[in-house]
Amino acid sequence: MKVLIVNTSDIEGGSAKSALTLHKEFLDFGISSEFLVQTKSSMAEGVTGNSGKLNKLKVAIRSRLDRLPQIFYPNRLKYPFSNSFLPVEGEVKRKFAEADIINLHWVNNGFISLEYLKSLKKPIVWTMHDSWVFTGGCHLPFDCLRYQAKCGGCLSLQAKSSFDLSTINWYRKNKVFIQSNITFVSPSQWLAGAARSSSLLKNKPIETLGNPLNQKVFKPLNQKFAREVLNLPDSSFVLGFGGNAVVSDPNKGFKEVVAVLQSGKLKAKNITLLVFGNKDRVDLKIEGVKIINMGIISSDYLMGLVYSSIDCLLVASKSENFPYVILEALSCGTPSVAFRVGGIPELITHRKNGYLVSPYDLTDYADGINFVYKLGKVSMLKSCASKAAQFEASKIAKKYISLFETLILANGSR
Repeated sequence: MKVLIVNTSDIEGGSAKSALTLHKEFLDFGISSEFLVQTKSSMAEGVTGNSGKLNKLKVAIRSRLDRLPQIFYPNRLKYPFSNSFLPVEGEVKRKFAEADIINLHWVNNGFISLEYLKSLKKPIVWTMHDSWVFTGGCHLPFDCLRYQAKCGGCLSLQAKSSFDLSTINWYRKNKVFIQSNITFVSPSQWLAGAARSSSLLKNKPIETLGNPLNQKVFKPLNQKFAREVLNLPDSSFVLGFGGNAVVSDPNKGFKEVVAVLQSGKLKAKNITLLVFGNKDRVDLKIEGVKIINMGIISSDYLMGLVYSSIDCLLVASKSENFPYVILEALSCGTPSVAFRVGGIPELITHRKNGYLVSPYDLTDYADGINFVYKLGKVSMLKSCASKAAQFEASKIAKKYISLFETLILANGSR
């Protein structure tokens, strides 16, 4: 069995982490696996893709071309919207042709066109990391349910017509999905439920397989030791806030976190906030709070130290599928405070391994931080570890392998 895993990046974002972790597990199981990316940044075995300044320019051009139709919607919201219509490059086609089964992850940014999938006479497993697969183009529909019909009058585009770019994309996807052999996978029950309610995927096979977690790296470490390594104050109540573009992405809720820290409702008086995953520094002064910018952390081992050093992880996203930051923090024995949205309740058991905040109640958010401060991280260590263990990488990889084998066998009998 030859598996081709496809994602835009091999290191950036949760989809890259999921895809790369699966790829490494497949190799460990003796599976012939190749990981095809649009932009290669790691030196991991079996990762194929281009790198360098020329490729960076090419990717930027393709990404802008893919977004070109949005110029007709000048009032569109600043949330991601993708079309995926650019022709697939020759080397990508060759890799697809060599595989027995293809596992797509996040393939936007002008990387893979929808129409190309119709030409593939082999099974495809599409792991959904957001809602884009079953919408007319938006990645985060929030409270919009128009994907249950044929989209149109898109709220993300601020479209005035009921027939718009999202409607066109809906018809494109519908045609592709009818003519392709695709099984869809969702990391969370929440996203799987939304997909099943959509007009595009309501009659399609959808499996739920959690994100794979490398527990050899993400494991509890002595907090005092972790703080010594990172040069953090031992007596401070340390909070973590991080993720991909965690400050610049409006969905991540940095403004809400700042508002809570400025509210004066927190019982801890000596607070340190570690901000990680953002390119730009946070130059902000909050009374009683020391802010430390960690920047982008590319090492999982260093990230594990960060999780072990903090007392609590803050997640303020307005929409999330199955966030790795919470999963990794749990694996390191660290509770999270997060809004009760998306797939987050599948990771956080309220008052057991964290605190689920009523959306988007900032007073309740402060109560959640106070709850963790009063109870203490150590009291939740066992609950954190037991939840994380459910998603240990080899367990999830075995489920994928079983699914792949079933689909290849079924495809061969056609």
